Formats: sequence, C-alpha cells, structure tokens
Amino acid sequence: MNFAATVVLPLLMSAAPLTSATGAAIGAPRVREVKLARVGLATTPPTIDGRLDDAVWGEAPAFDDFVERSPVLRGAPVEHTAFRLLADNDALYVGVWCDDSQPAAVRGRTTERDAMALFDDDAVSVKIDPTRSRRALLGFVLNAAGGRMDYRALEDTVWQIEVDLVWEGAVARTDGGWTAELRIPWTTLGVDPASAPPVSGFDLTRDHSRLHATYDWALIAPPHQPIAASQLGALEGLPAVLARARPASSRATWALLPWALAGFDQPGGEDARFVGDAGLDVEADLGGGFAGTLTLNTDFAQVEVDDVTTNLDRFDLFLPEKRDFFLRDGDLFNFGESGWASLFHSRTVGLTAQDEATELPILAGVKVGGRTPGGLRLGALSVLTRPAHDVPWRLDSVLRVQQAFDNGSALGVMGTWRQPLEGDGGRNIAAGVDGTWSDEGDPLLVRTFLATTIDDPAPVAGDDIARDAVVDIAGHLDVRWRGELVRPRLGYAWFGPRLRPALGYFERTGIQNAYGELAVVPRLGALGIETLTLAATGAVVLTAPGSDLLDWSSEAGAQLDWEAGYWLGVFGGVGELTVEEDFTLGADHAVLAGVHRQDRVQIEAGTPTTEAVSAQVSVERRAFFGGGAWTLTGSFVARPGTWLRAQLDAQAAFIALPVPDAGDDAFVAPTMNLRLSSGLTRDLELAMFAGWSGLEDAVSLQARLRWTFAPGDDLFAVWELRLDDETGVASHHSFIAKVALRLP
Repeated sequence: MNFAATVVLPLLMSAAPLTSATGAAIGAPRVREVKLARVGLATTPPTIDGRLDDAVWGEAPAFDDFVERSPVLRGAPVEHTAFRLLADNDALYVGVWCDDSQPAAVRGRTTERDAMALFDDDAVSVKIDPTRSRRALLGFVLNAAGGRMDYRALEDTVWQIEVDLVWEGAVARTDGGWTAELRIPWTTLGVDPASAPPVSGFDLTRDHSRLHATYDWALIAPPHQPIAASQLGALEGLPAVLARARPASSRATWALLPWALAGFDQPGGEDARFVGDAGLDVEADLGGGFAGTLTLNTDFAQVEVDDVTTNLDRFDLFLPEKRDFFLRDGDLFNFGESGWASLFHSRTVGLTAQDEATELPILAGVKVGGRTPGGLRLGALSVLTRPAHDVPWRLDSVLRVQQAFDNGSALGVMGTWRQPLEGDGGRNIAAGVDGTWSDEGDPLLVRTFLATTIDDPAPVAGDDIARDAVVDIAGHLDVRWRGELVRPRLGYAWFGPRLRPALGYFERTGIQNAYGELAVVPRLGALGIETLTLAATGAVVLTAPGSDLLDWSSEAGAQLDWEAGYWLGVFGGVGELTVEEDFTLGADHAVLAGVHRQDRVQIEAGTPTTEAVSAQVSVERRAFFGGGAWTLTGSFVARPGTWLRAQLDAQAAFIALPVPDAGDDAFVAPTMNLRLSSGLTRDLELAMFAGWSGLEDAVSLQARLRWTFAPGDDLFAVWELRLDDETGVASHHSFIAKVALRLP
C-alpha cells in the first residue's frame, strides 16, 4: 500500500492553516477586484498599420492600470502600458501602447504563426470571453515583429493553438517603445452586433522580454493559467455604442470556405500517382447565438506531421486534434480529462486509430452549436466516412447539452454514437453527465463525470455465435484548491473493465485510481529567485473490483525558478507497477508480465527562453519493467532573427530488460525532432521538419510553405518523405499544393 498517498498527504492537507506575514490564512480566498473597461465608438474605422495615429483613437478612453504578474506578483510594472478600445458594427478594434525606456532593445525575433516563441519576445495578448461564460475565451497575440497567434482556451486547462481565426494585426516601432493595433471581426467572436452582450470578459497582457516580465491589466495570478477565463476583467457598454454606430459595411451571416489541391502521392514500392481533389466548408450564423458548419469531402492536406515519438509504455499515445472542422467550437464538445479520460476525442473520427495517421475519407459532416442568453449551450456533430482500410461506411455522431452558470460552473450531458452502415453489429453508444464547480473569487475547483458505454460487437468471420452488447460505466471526481501558496489536489476514478467508448479516449480501463498532490510555492524574492516549488504526489491503482493492487507510486521534488528565467528541478520517487500480459517495445524487445519496481530520480534545468539561444536538459535514472533505464533529454532553440528559428528536441533512452536465462536485452531507444522555421515575411512562412525514431527504424521529413495572402485565405505547399533508416527505402513520398479561401 502507498504510505505517502494514504497517510502523508491526508495529514498534510488537514494540518492547521499556515499564515502569511500579514496574518491572513494562506490559501484563503482573496477578494478579487473585477476591472471594468469601456469601448469608444469608431466613427471612422482606423487603418490597421500599427501606428495608432488615426484621430479616432483619441475618442476612446485609455486604460493603463497594469499589474505585474511576474517576476514580482502584484508589483508595479517598470514600464508604462496602455490600451484603448473602439467598436463599430463590423469589428472590435484594440490599440496598445508599450513604452520602453530602451526602445532599441525591444525584441521581436519570431514571425512564425502560432509559435509559442512569440511569448518570449515583446508581445501583447488580447483575451476575450464574448458571453462572459467565465469558462472559455479566444486569444489574439502580436509580438513586436508582427508575428501572430490565435487560440481557444477552456477552463484553465485546454489550450488549442491549432485554430486559425480571422482577424488583422500590425505593429510599429516608436521613439518610446512600440505599438500594436488589432481588428477583430464580430463574426470571429461569434457576436451579433444587433444583440451584443451587455458584458464580456476582457483582458490584455504584455510580455516584456528584456526584463523577463509579464504585466496584466486584470491580474491572472498563479496557479491560474494565463488562459483562465474566470480571471478576466469586464468589457461593458457594447450595446449602447453599437446602437449609435453606422450599419455594418459587409456583415454576412454565412461564409464559404472552398479548397482545392493537386500533387502526387507515392506509397512505398509503388509508382507515383496524381492527386487532385476539392471540397467545401460552409459556415452559417443561424441566429439566436447559434452557428452551423457543413463540410463536404473534408481534407487533411494542411495538417502538420505529428512529432516522431517512441512509446515506452503499455498504453496508446494520446495525440492532439489538428483538423479545422473539429477545432472550430471544439471546446463545446469537451467532456472528461483531456489526455487520459475523454468521452469524445475527435481524432477517433476520420482516422483508423487515434495514434495513427491513416485516413478514413470523410464524405460529409455537419456541426451545430451555440449558447442561449440564459447560458444553455447546445452542440451536435455528425460525420459520414467512406469505406477504406477494411472499415465500412460509418456514421459518427455527438450530442452535447450544457448549462453554464454565471460563476463559471457548469452542468452538462453528452452522448456519442458510432453506427456502421454495412454489415451487422459494430454499433457503439456512450453517454455521460459532467459538472464543474468554479467561482472567479474562490480557489476551489471541482470537476466530475459519470459515463456509460454500450458496445454491440460485430460478428467474427466464420463464427455464428451471437454476442450480447457489452455495458460498463466510468466515474471520476477531482477536487483541487488553487491557492497562491498551498495547492492540494485529490482525485478518484473508476473505469470499468468493459468500458469501450469508440469515439473517446481512455488511457486505461478496468481500474480504480486514487491520487493526491500537494504543492507549496513560496515566492522568495531573494537572491534573484522568484519561486521555490515543493511538491509531493501519490497514487494507487487497483483492479476495478478493488481486490488487487496493480500499481502504486509516491514522488517528491523541488524546483527553483529565477527571475532571470533560469530554472533547476530535482525529482524522485518510488513505486511498483503490474504488467498483466507480456508486450513488446518496438519490433522485438519483450517486456515480461509481473510486478516491477518503478523507482526513479531526475534532474532537469533550463535557461531563459527569452534569449536568442536557450536550452533545456534532463537526466533520469529509473527502474524499467524489471530492468533499468537511463534517459537523456534535451531541447535546444536558436533564434538569431526573424528569418530563422531552429529547435532540436532529442531523447535517448539506454534500456536494459531482463531476459530469462539469457542475461539482459540492452538497447537504445533514441528519438530526434528538428524544426527549422523562417518568417520570410509576416504572411509568408517556411517550416521544415525532420524526425527520427531509432526504435521504430523510421525517419520523417517534411517541408511546409504557408502564404496568408488575405485574412482567411491561405496557400499551402507540403512535401513529405518517410524512410526506413536501415534500408533507406521510402515508405511514403508526397507533394501537395493547396489553396483555401474564405468567401466573402
């Protein structure tokens, strides 16, 4: 039994409350001031050039009461920042003034779209929760070089940077720093100007690279993530302003998104064949806060290649969604815990398996979703796939209903249905109820769900035995306290052994899992140290009936984060895991069933990512399925200028597995991923990728050119080659050129 998980953590969590230097209970709710912003009327739309010299900007009130988030929480920013907001019936306009006493030191090294490196430059981030749901937001980022990012975020945890939203942004350098200007159409925000919400969530964040600092207008204090919609300020007065605005110049209630592609495809050992295709997505504003999307002959040509990975575990890898149709409004269909227990994972639709890239061609799909003024969210999705790879015609459908409350809490239900349209059996149904308790002024967060699946197995060829439908249930409860100093968390999950959600992803079934965490994060403010993180975790995994202990683990660690951006961490743990059946790593490395130790110790460190060159390294020694493993991991980034960003991620696991009566099976499992990206211009970028897995004997190469020649209009050119690293024989070779438009 896990002593740390069952005894130590509960004792720590029940200890007398700590007190701060002011005498307040540490972790007690802090009264949160909700900042208010107002918008001015754009009598004349400003020119989006970043200069902010249009006279109309003077008609909007300025807001400059920013607060430092890091390195000094709630400190006064060293440099002045201000923003103004304008609106008309077409769009929301944001103007930002970023003063800097050393204007020549303003950093803008990245122009690659949606690159996380944008936050390592001088950058501004606009965050908008249009309906003030306090659960979801849209983000728009500009750095000092004009590089852009857009994203959707949900519940402080899910961050989708793969989405491409329609908006405009530009920057300019000044004698006193730099300025940024954004135009965000109401259609992008899902807002009807004729019935604009009286209050929206709004925040603006500035990243100041030279000082390794971050400033918020409405402070988003740790442990909340910077994407926490519950922590935004409020934008008021939109209906009154828009009532005085001129009629919209070109507001459309629909959009056509046609695409066409041409190129060649050459599977290994075969002749190259011409590839040509076309399709269409249709987006429509259905009124009343609802929108619909229809996709015909959906393609995947713009999807980036997945990183080359080596699976050194018993369970399938979880890979994120990257396809546009599923990313739009993807937060509406979130149910469960992304990455390990989701009732719906869209990567199961249109692919033979979520961890592979073999496509099932989508003939058509339709999606409808929205929110009523009372906070009721409704969503429905249905996709028809054509037969391929021994999979028949198939219809995958999802229904989602969720009531969102004013404090950020929610209660909802979801149902999924997979129906083969040929043959007998194969139908799969899943349904569940989920809830979240959250309050913008309360550190307590509670998440829970209860679900069931019904699987009607398809008959086995040559077997006339009728098989009954398989039914099972799953449940999960997670409780955490998001204090600034003390952060405990407890959770429990029960996943039945016959749980089979065909449209979902559960890393493991047939278990009970109880876990606990405790983190204490004092902000030191001495010797240049920003925070010290002390953490302990414990987990126990039992069989579903609770009769047998499968796994247990207990870990502890400490990490120092310096104000200059350096960090150092040391972690260690003990435990055991049970392998119920023999399995293989790679092609021929056998792991034997049994109970194995999983003790480990790890040291990792990193340098400031705001510099032109940065690195992260890690060394781990662990017990490994009855043997042992040393794992070396490194990530190295160079950004000499906007013309080039190079990132090399490498890992080498030196593994020794026991072989009965034959000593050890010693081998190396290396992986390497190299990315080179160049912002040729603000709207033209070239990305090159090379990945290698020594255990899988696989090499992947890709080059991807993207030209955004108008908002919403893109030209892609993608070349890809996959090789066997031992023989050098190509297993796949292709080139695709694609144009995607947005009309009007």
